[in-house]
Amino acid sequence: MSTRPSQDCQPNDPSAEAGDRENGGGTEACFGRRTFFAITSGCLLCSAAGTNRAHAGTDRPIDVGTVKDYPKDEISEKFIRYDIFIIRNTGKLYASTAICPHKGNYLLLDPQNPGRIICSGHDSNFDPEGIPTGGPARRALARYAISVNDKGRVIVDTSREFPQAQWGDKASYVAV
Repeated sequence: MSTRPSQDCQPNDPSAEAGDRENGGGTEACFGRRTFFAITSGCLLCSAAGTNRAHAGTDRPIDVGTVKDYPKDEISEKFIRYDIFIIRNTGKLYASTAICPHKGNYLLLDPQNPGRIICSGHDSNFDPEGIPTGGPARRALARYAISVNDKGRVIVDTSREFPQAQWGDKASYVAV
């Protein structure tokens, strides 16, 4: 594998703008391996710095279906794009955050134990209620306001959050 620039890309070519040269309709970057790795490393660091703080939630209520869409006790990732789990557990349906309270990393369903939630960053894990059962996280997962509207649709309001001390609030769950 050659480390020299291609013959079409001449870094010292005065007609090349900002290190790029037209090449058959596309552009080819004219820089060496060190510059490439420096740029790539910078991009990776910037993207990694933001991944543990991302939150795809919305300020609008989220329609998550009907109670019948959750017929048994389980953790649903159907609305993970909004950073929420919909959980049916012990006679209650609730919406829990899918962001770890430890460092803000994404949470996901454990592929080997679908009754457990795991952190993608530091291996914290949580039971279906959202209580930490291992790893560095010490706080339980927050829940969001959830209700059934007059059309029978289950609506989650992520602007209203309930910490563990408020899980008994009737706005934090729907009885099923």
